Amino acid sequence: MKDDAACSFEQCYNCQAAVDDKAQVIVAGTITQQANDKQQLKPVLENLKENTRGKKPKILSADAGFFSICLTHNFLKLFRSDVAPQ
Repeated sequence: MKDDAACSFEQCYNCQAAVDDKAQVIVAGTITQQANDKQQLKPVLENLKENTRGKKPKILSADAGFFSICLTHNFLKLFRSDVAPQ
């Protein structure tokens, strides 16, 4: 990732995980070298869908770092509004 303050690149990774709230286990995850989270929810949701044989989550919770107009479009495309965002 680029460190703007030092004008250099750092070897860093940005990890995302999807967790089952009842079983408290990780059901999907991704690793990237992208500096922010704005485009990281879609890959996690795709991985989640694959790992759970297409089963969709009933509730999704993500912090504001994930929000973008593109994310909203991808979310609706992937899950067709079956999931209640929180």
